[in-house]
Amino acid sequence: NRVPEPDEILACSLWINQQLSILSPKVFFAMGKTASSFLTGKNQSMGAYRGNIYQYQNIPLICTYHPSYLLRQPEEKKKAWQDLLKVKSIIES
Repeated sequence: NRVPEPDEILACSLWINQQLSILSPKVFFAMGKTASSFLTGKNQSMGAYRGNIYQYQNIPLICTYHPSYLLRQPEEKKKAWQDLLKVKSIIES
């Protein structure tokens, strides 16, 4: 349970970019502050990421809480569910 090192983030970003070019998803769902920060290029609280639709490589990007956070803070699951519903609405549009 730690924030990845910059070289670890870079290694993962190369893989993510390859997968995005292969899959061409309708929406990208970032779970947690580290993913949200990297993909948006912003450094803010998770509460500030939520509720916004960002773009990553011209793909709509929705940010939500990390699953481990939701295990520790189950009262936040409703917000994560709202984020999933937003993902669903983008997919269905």
